[in-house]
Amino acid sequence: MKESNFNISNESIIRNAIQERIMNNELKPGDTLPSENVLADEFGMKRIVVRNALVQLEKMGMLDSRQGVGRFVKEKRPVIEL
Repeated sequence: MKESNFNISNESIIRNAIQERIMNNELKPGDTLPSENVLADEFGMKRIVVRNALVQLEKMGMLDSRQGVGRFVKEKRPVIEL
């Protein structure tokens, strides 16, 4: 079988890892995320890459950011089927 060359961005790796923690209830609604510096050390990547991944999660509605306080996991909203 031929090996495929997928280029997955570092931001996607971080975003997916945090998203998985939220889905597996390792991070629950209201929990504070570690700082950008702590996550950068954990993943072995630059802080700007971590910041971009967290901003993507905010845009997806999974995180809430409060300046000077931190980032928090948002409450899950119920899905209404039409």
